[in-house]
Amino acid sequence: MTSSAWKASSAASPSWSERIAGGIALAATPLFAAMAVASFAEESGTVLCGPMPGTILPGGMGLMYALMSVVHAGAWLRRLARV
Repeated sequence: MTSSAWKASSAASPSWSERIAGGIALAATPLFAAMAVASFAEESGTVLCGPMPGTILPGGMGLMYALMSVVHAGAWLRRLARV
């Protein structure tokens, strides 16, 4: 015989695949942010991924990593909204 409280708690708990996917989603934002910082800090950029000469705005891979960090921040915002 099982209680209704046990059924409700087991139905609400995420599966292992959902927990792994959630962990990967949370790992994406800080990883991309670190890669953006590393790309911006690098003195010598590559020709294909560097910004155009004479421009002030950052470009290339650093900008792409910064944008990817913002795009993947949704998982952190959802987590903070639950707190």
